[in-house]
Amino acid sequence: MSEEKKKYKTLEEREANMLKVTDDYLLDIDEDNITVRKKGVNQVLGYFGKMESALTFILDNMKKNRLSNNAKNLEDAVSIIKATNDEFSAVIKSAFSDYEVVKVK
Repeated sequence: MSEEKKKYKTLEEREANMLKVTDDYLLDIDEDNITVRKKGVNQVLGYFGKMESALTFILDNMKKNRLSNNAKNLEDAVSIIKATNDEFSAVIKSAFSDYEVVKVK
């Protein structure tokens, strides 16, 4: 690494310098990778080379957690998956609402 890693005194200080994806998930981005972390605890959930992979992991993790806590049958599971997909899509759309895609020829 060309730059020394920053030292933070508290977890809150460290999390304040991360990208918030949802109320529960943060991205710690540096020149080597994208680290998915659970908010409020010093827990690494995974390391990724691409933003798309990190976001897909978060969505899958959200669905897994919600299904394990709430699904009693297949109908519940489908409903939970749809609701989680819709919620996550809204977060992504909101983040990119002012972003203009430029096509490269």
